[in-house]
Order: sequence, then structure tokens, then C-alpha cells
Amino acid sequence: MKLKKFHKHCSYFTENLKKHCMRDHHCDEEVVPLSRQSKCGRFKVCKIHGDRKHCARMASLGLLPGEEMEIICPENGSLCVVKVRGGSITLDNDTSDKIFITATE
Repeated sequence: MKLKKFHKHCSYFTENLKKHCMRDHHCDEEVVPLSRQSKCGRFKVCKIHGDRKHCARMASLGLLPGEEMEIICPENGSLCVVKVRGGSITLDNDTSDKIFITATE
């Protein structure tokens, strides 16, 4: 990939990151950290706390505010397995503490 094309792609990703990940998504229901969810099922990501690097990592995994996900295996205080956009992701407790979710309708 040429440098100019690569730079254009990176700047698009940065703008998309600022637009979606650095803001909270409006959620009407009770919002809880993913690490405290003890039920399996479908949930919506409301907000992601953390620095820019953490937010970029979550965005690259498909976890953005407003995105729906399915909790497959909730383990309070341990690893959490979620399904987002058809792929499964395992999150540690520190990471899942920074992801706030609400139940979908």
C-alpha cells in the first residue's frame, strides 16, 4: 500500500474513532459494566471508558457504542466471552470493566 493511500486510511480510521468511540451512545435503560453482567443474551454497548489506545483497540474488535453484542459466557471476576459481528472475543476483567452495556429490547 502506498504511503499516501495508507495515510488517508489512517486518517479515516481516526475520524471514525472520534465520531463513534470517544462519545457516549444514548441509552435509556440501566447501564452496567460488562464485567458485572451475569446473564447470557443480547446487549448493546453504551459507552467505553479508557484512553485513546484502549478505545482504538475496542473499535478494531468491533466494540463501538451503539453496537449490539451477545454475551456467550459471562464469568464475574474472570474472562468474558462475547460475540460481535459474527466473531467471538474473550475479554479480561480489566477490559470488561471499561465497557458499559444495557439490555436490548
